[in-house]
Amino acid sequence: MSNYREALRQIAGFAEQRQINKLIIDAQNLVAYHRPSVDWSFTDWKRQAFNYGLSVYCYVLPRNGEYQKKLKNEIHRINNANPELGFLKQIQISFCDSLDEAIME
Repeated sequence: MSNYREALRQIAGFAEQRQINKLIIDAQNLVAYHRPSVDWSFTDWKRQAFNYGLSVYCYVLPRNGEYQKKLKNEIHRINNANPELGFLKQIQISFCDSLDEAIME
């Protein structure tokens, strides 16, 4: 998980330097779901990234719909468990079927 965290920290820094507000997350080949990573990315990393201007996230997930459902449930759970994370209401999260769709979003 430390490599995952470091990669996301670098992405946040890059977004700040380049004034990028949108991140496309291509997870079409996702085979495992790690709840602590999702928790950390929403409660810690997205706060830092939001402060740097990153506020739009487009997820391209496997087409079976299972991961989209899990991620939506996790977002809902995290929002309810952490009302102090008001910035989560200010970010835009979308689920796209392809990279092309995410780019056009």
